[in-house]
Amino acid sequence: MAKYQTREITVKGGKSFEILLSSIEPELFDRISEIYNFTDFEYADIKQIVEELSEVEITKEAVKLIQNKATSFRQIVQMIDNFEKVAQANSLNIIDENIAGDILNG
Repeated sequence: MAKYQTREITVKGGKSFEILLSSIEPELFDRISEIYNFTDFEYADIKQIVEELSEVEITKEAVKLIQNKATSFRQIVQMIDNFEKVAQANSLNIIDENIAGDILNG
């Protein structure tokens, strides 16, 4: 009888599971060097992304709206791009929570 290898993993929300590695060839498993734990973006992360990418000022409250809506880096960048397009079309220098809410809610 073959001995099955297991590995404990932690998923989003902190739950731990033991997975069966019998379907993974030992040669492949030995090549795995790191396992990453992905977490949601925190406010400080999104604020830094906004400061580095945005050409218009986005208020603290608008950044919080981005935090509540975005689930990936790509979505954050798309939101910033949409904010900039609206700002440019309407000659705005700042995006506040009201404008951001209108943009994000369609």
